[in-house]
Amino acid sequence: MWQVSSVKTITQAPKFLRACLAADILDGKCALSPTIELVASVCKVSPASVSRARRLDPEQRAAVRRGDRPLVIPRSTAQTPPADPRQRVGALVDELGVEVLLSLVVEHQGGERRFTWWQLTDDHRDAA
Repeated sequence: MWQVSSVKTITQAPKFLRACLAADILDGKCALSPTIELVASVCKVSPASVSRARRLDPEQRAAVRRGDRPLVIPRSTAQTPPADPRQRVGALVDELGVEVLLSLVVEHQGGERRFTWWQLTDDHRDAA
């Protein structure tokens, strides 16, 4: 009886042994209990895709076959930022604070040398 532990075992066997294995499988003489890797290799997909498909119920698999839904539904992204730059800056100020935001701007623009004119007095600093 054949014992196939991996695709590599099959592909490295001599051609005559592979032919006999194939014939035994087709004739039902070989109890075949394939691994995910073996089936994925035959179907030319990744084992991760096979695992993902196995998690779907029959209705979901049918929807994937019809093309009504993807195999993997993408994760939802975070809320889209507002389109208006003023609103985006306002959201960043609310999230980070004025000093942190200004230091990030200075860092992004190449350091403090380019912003020597930009100094905050104590009464203009963020109280946070």
